[in-house]
Amino acid sequence: GSELIVRVKERPTIGLIRISGNKAIPTKKLKPVLKSLNIVEGQVYDPTKINEITQGLQAQYGKLGYHAAVVTARAAKEPRNRVALYINVNEGTIVKVHSIRIVGNHAFSARKLRHQFKLTTPGILTWINHHDRYSKAKLDEDLASLTNFYLNHGYLRFRIISQQVTMTPNHSGVNIVIHIYEGPLYHIAHFEIVGNTYSKKKEMYRFIPFKAGDIFSRQQIIDTNKVLGNYLANFGYAFAKVNAVPSVDDQRHLVNITFQVTPGARVYVRRINFFGNMRTNQVVLRREMRQLEGAAYSLAEVQRSKQRLQLLPYLSDVKVTPQPVPGKLNEVDLNFHAKEVAAGRASIQGGYSDYYGFLYGASISEPNFLGTGKYVSLGFQNSEYYDNYNFSYNNPYYTASGVSRGFTVYYSHVKPNPEYNLQSYLLDGYGIDVNYGIPLSERNTLALGYGFEHVAISKVNPLIAAPSTLAFLGINTCNPAKTTCPLGAGTYNQFKLTAGWSYNGLDRYIFPTQGFYNGLGLEIGAPVVKSSIGYFTASDTARFYQPIGAGFIVNLLGTVAYGNGLGKNPLPFYKNFYAGGINSVPAFAPNSLGPINRYNQDAAIGGNLELVFGVHLIFPNFISQKLRTAIVLDAGNVFQVPRFPGDIAVPARLN
Repeated sequence: GSELIVRVKERPTIGLIRISGNKAIPTKKLKPVLKSLNIVEGQVYDPTKINEITQGLQAQYGKLGYHAAVVTARAAKEPRNRVALYINVNEGTIVKVHSIRIVGNHAFSARKLRHQFKLTTPGILTWINHHDRYSKAKLDEDLASLTNFYLNHGYLRFRIISQQVTMTPNHSGVNIVIHIYEGPLYHIAHFEIVGNTYSKKKEMYRFIPFKAGDIFSRQQIIDTNKVLGNYLANFGYAFAKVNAVPSVDDQRHLVNITFQVTPGARVYVRRINFFGNMRTNQVVLRREMRQLEGAAYSLAEVQRSKQRLQLLPYLSDVKVTPQPVPGKLNEVDLNFHAKEVAAGRASIQGGYSDYYGFLYGASISEPNFLGTGKYVSLGFQNSEYYDNYNFSYNNPYYTASGVSRGFTVYYSHVKPNPEYNLQSYLLDGYGIDVNYGIPLSERNTLALGYGFEHVAISKVNPLIAAPSTLAFLGINTCNPAKTTCPLGAGTYNQFKLTAGWSYNGLDRYIFPTQGFYNGLGLEIGAPVVKSSIGYFTASDTARFYQPIGAGFIVNLLGTVAYGNGLGKNPLPFYKNFYAGGINSVPAFAPNSLGPINRYNQDAAIGGNLELVFGVHLIFPNFISQKLRTAIVLDAGNVFQVPRFPGDIAVPARLN
């Protein structure tokens, strides 16, 4: 009649998702794939998406080389109009790359072209990086890399004709054959800069790295385009655009390049905002800014501000984003996002060492004390060999101009112990050092300081003490037949002057990846009172980081140090350099390198010349961003220059 009756049946909701059979990919990494398909517990179930579920998960397995993986999905009815999804994965075997062959190459060898690929045949490192596992997505990325390689070497008409991927007879691997057409080699005929260059055209030409007649490189053009845009951004033209327009002459195989500058208004920074500093005071971050509010936008100053934040030990993952101000064409806000890290350390230690016996201690250090950016540390360490107590404080902005001031107070007690045979005397020392850091430029800092140190040496055992030590203390002989031997003693009050210079070109404080650091240090002991000894020590420490591709970094490091006495006095033996241990030359016992005490073979006596060099190959952070692994090759030693005659020979110790 006149009525229309519509009968509906509601779709059920997903009450349970159960994935089984997956070993290579954990469930928590498969669920995001399902979420992208709106397959989530509590959502309405669409039975037409079963096919999408299986295809999506199989594609995810294919990216890891499991091309034989089979995914099945089954929906089971449950009470209250719900369904349970049971997804079963049969991963199968991993499909690996058996061979890669490139056909049609003439300008470059097949080996050089294969180096552009991440996909490779099984080798020593593939059990870690899995680059031998075939994936269609990985192959597409490698073909794009191959195309870029040719375009960057002047072959503008390069193209990939075909790609063939065939299974091996046992279905455990694939053979890849790529047919290519290289085409002719193109050169640059002419280039020019046109448009509104803000009267800086002459300077902009200096940033163009190529000349007429050079081989065309697409990447070089892209980089030049960026450099020219960044140069204009340094003068406030943040939104000026530079576009490279090529004109190709296929008859003569030449390319003309026109860099078209599209003008934009000069931009000023209205406000600088910080995000992520939950603990650090904002003033600590603002004083690192080289780009100022109200000033013209400068990309160089913005990048330098970002780098200075990255050099703070309590910040990581610093990012900066310019945000246009609504309704203002010539104003932007700068948003700095940073992640605070727990740079402070508190430790309690206890244990046993062959060199120090039973030891215990505690320390606490905080480079961002109460969010002020000031460094404070307090600690002690005691063992059967030595006791040490210290307190340090440093204010990196003692003055508004960036002059830092810090001081260190310390006490040490080194005691002879026949069981460990490390020293043949008792040493008590305490002192205070005051240091100032004066910035000379963005990367150069001058350090000046002064200090006082009291050193008291007593209970010298002439039977096992090194001859150079006895000579310094004025003890020359001892008759072991006597029941007692004379005990030497020396008390010294050292007034110190220190100076230094450092250049810090590293890109960050935590785990640097590139850059150079060099630090020079000088300490002079001024003989101002009778109990003072005149001496000097000088040192140079350098570190260099250079990425070499694929996440690997080469780290070169070295330390050279030399000291001597002023006048006729030698360098005081308690100022000798020592080397060995994890912080200088690994695989050697701490402080074990250099001349050995001829009367105590377990003890090094140190020296006045130290040389330590190292080459480290740093691996990509495949375990954790908080852990860095490397293969290290370190070498070094400590020398006594000139050698003390008594330390070379072994004279009889008789009166």
